[in-house]
Amino acid sequence: MTTLPRCTALLALCCLAACPGAQVRETGEVTAVIRRIDVIEADYDKMKLEVVVAVENGTGGDVDVSAEASVAIVGEAKGGDTDEEPKAAAEGEGAEDGDKSAESEDKLEGEASDSGASGGSTPIDGQRHAGSGRGRAAGFNTSELPIVIELPLPSDPALLEELVGWPKMLLHIEGSARVGLKTIRLGGHRDVAPPHLPDVLLKESQVASENEGQAGAGFFKVALDNKNPFDVSIDRFAWSITIKDKELRAAGEGEADKVPGSSVAEYEATVDINEKAFGKELKAILRSPTVPYVVEGYYEVRGIKKTFRFAGDMKFARR
Repeated sequence: MTTLPRCTALLALCCLAACPGAQVRETGEVTAVIRRIDVIEADYDKMKLEVVVAVENGTGGDVDVSAEASVAIVGEAKGGDTDEEPKAAAEGEGAEDGDKSAESEDKLEGEASDSGASGGSTPIDGQRHAGSGRGRAAGFNTSELPIVIELPLPSDPALLEELVGWPKMLLHIEGSARVGLKTIRLGGHRDVAPPHLPDVLLKESQVASENEGQAGAGFFKVALDNKNPFDVSIDRFAWSITIKDKELRAAGEGEADKVPGSSVAEYEATVDINEKAFGKELKAILRSPTVPYVVEGYYEVRGIKKTFRFAGDMKFARR
């Protein structure tokens, strides 16, 4: 398949070599459809998308193609029928005078169907965001024209929390591709996974006696599991440790962090179990086979606050 270059601020026009595996039969027509949406990068404030338009050139000559599109978040993607723009009587046909436009079916044969639902076109945040691109489609070939669009996510914390909880969100797309004097209308729905919040894990909780049973120490490790394929920013992350009703590590105000994509960020802490913390109760604690603990805290992302709590009993390791 021939891939047209990603659009830049200058929207440079480039000519690409044909790919034999994507050759098409001679039809004398040029058609265009929205093939897919790729997520280039994302965080909890915005996403950088690439709307990929597939251009089928059934003529023997290379043609200049320009396209523009806008997207809007219209809700959660749900299973069901596809929701596509009406198809023209002859797919890809357009008015030669450029005043009228043809409507294209929003999928190619063999492409996966949209998650369906009649998602409509009304943005949940009242905003649409646009981009454009241009390139040159090789004769008797299918080429891809990427349109880069920056999609800000809702600034309202309640709406954002709902959105990041969806497995996938539904985007409404509308736009057009222009080949010479012919304009082809593009439109339909596609689903895209939004950035999801990280999971909090308790990776380690151990306790050991030290100094021949005169003191002890607790060892803890918590983690943020980022299942997104891209880095995400945490505005604040804080956690505390309590052993037998005594808070030995205060949560404090927390710190900001960035968790790499598809990875687990780990945070460790050690607390002392000594006379300063427990006074006369220390000896009884150190003689006990187990000691109860609680690890709790929170993280914040753009006004969203998520709390967590782990509790249990740790068995003393004697040393």
